[in-house]
Amino acid sequence: MMRNYLLNRKTWLSSSLCFMVAVAAMGGQALGQTTIGQESAVITSDTTWTLAGSPYLLTRDVEVRPQATLTIEAGVEVRFGPTDASATGDPNGVELLVKGRLLVNGTAEASVNFNGQDLAGPADHATGVRFAEGALGSTLHYLSISGLAYGVDQIGDMSLSIMGLAIDATHVAFQRSTGGSDLIFSGATLIGGDYSLDLGAIDEDVFIHVIGSTLEGPVRLRSEGAGSISFGSELKIQETDIQGSVTVEGNLLASAELNVISSTISNGRLHLGGDVNTGARISIEQSVISSPQLTPTFQVDGSLLSDSVVTISESTLNGSVQLGSAPEMNGEGEGQFFLIDTPATWNDAAAGCAARGGKLADASDLNETRSIFSAARQSSTGLVWIGGTLANADCSPGADFVALDDVQTCRDFQDLGVPVKNIARGYNCACNLNCGLQEAERNDCTRTGFSCN
Repeated sequence: MMRNYLLNRKTWLSSSLCFMVAVAAMGGQALGQTTIGQESAVITSDTTWTLAGSPYLLTRDVEVRPQATLTIEAGVEVRFGPTDASATGDPNGVELLVKGRLLVNGTAEASVNFNGQDLAGPADHATGVRFAEGALGSTLHYLSISGLAYGVDQIGDMSLSIMGLAIDATHVAFQRSTGGSDLIFSGATLIGGDYSLDLGAIDEDVFIHVIGSTLEGPVRLRSEGAGSISFGSELKIQETDIQGSVTVEGNLLASAELNVISSTISNGRLHLGGDVNTGARISIEQSVISSPQLTPTFQVDGSLLSDSVVTISESTLNGSVQLGSAPEMNGEGEGQFFLIDTPATWNDAAAGCAARGGKLADASDLNETRSIFSAARQSSTGLVWIGGTLANADCSPGADFVALDDVQTCRDFQDLGVPVKNIARGYNCACNLNCGLQEAERNDCTRTGFSCN
């Protein structure tokens, strides 16, 4: 029979050009060129960069003041000059500094393009868009940035609508210093020599979602204060291909979530540098992670704290799994529980636990019993293999039962629909989290899941 299992860790591009010009002369709209110099580099009122004025050549930094909105029409090209003398930001590189609002209104058919003209200056120093502290809610729809050192740099918290964003940057494609606002990347292509995404820690009750995107370059979520993903917050990577590692430098705080769903992480790993705190979850579902040789595919450096849950479901991890130490519960017991939501027989479950430095879960006290039940309910079927070494001969090692040491708890589990029975050896009852009836042979049980400790 196949079941999932739950692990408890104790320690562990000329001819074409001529043709296009001819077409434009015969019937298309001839575009002009607009140079943005000293007289027009500071935008103090609402301004639109039109297709008729394209391309726009930036010879110095452009600043959108707090009371102003800069709108860029679909199909506009913005070219970045080699150096900047105004030094709004980096004196060596041109940038578009937004203190007010920026509306990039590209479409799937006519994107807005920022490019560095294959010049060394932009590629080494320029930033496409820098949102300053206090910038207003802005839109980046179908914006393509290439040939610059940095694509987008968001310094302050603000609402930012992103759709069809494409960045190919020398250093970092998208970076954000703070984490107080939600952020969604949908259909994005982000390429960065250093990082595709470099993000500050996520504040409380905030989410970052990366959906249907392609990322080339590592992803980093920095640690600030208590952790990287704060209380009730989430980092979700869904239907996304990433080349490079995903690193969360700090803790997952209480009820925080790190979810990798239907995604691929290649030439890298999933790495959490801190603890998985109480009620926090890490879930890897229908995903593939392949790391360089001798590097753990999935690694947690810190501890798995009480009621934390780690789930791997229908996924392929081409490398080892290393989890940090699991502290003892209330000073007793063997620690926390790791759900491996992959079908396996009883013997394979036991072997899988052993390969990860653990064993099939049992309970040495009431707190561990409750934790096992809580973790087991995260299984795709709600059912798992349980060790059951504390019961009598009818619930021998290899059975599904775990012992309870007070009548009320036994009744609470029974009210939840968990089968229970009386046993000897000083315990009031035992609960069975898998099969409706105890089976003489372990493979007689046709449920999925197993639990290890």
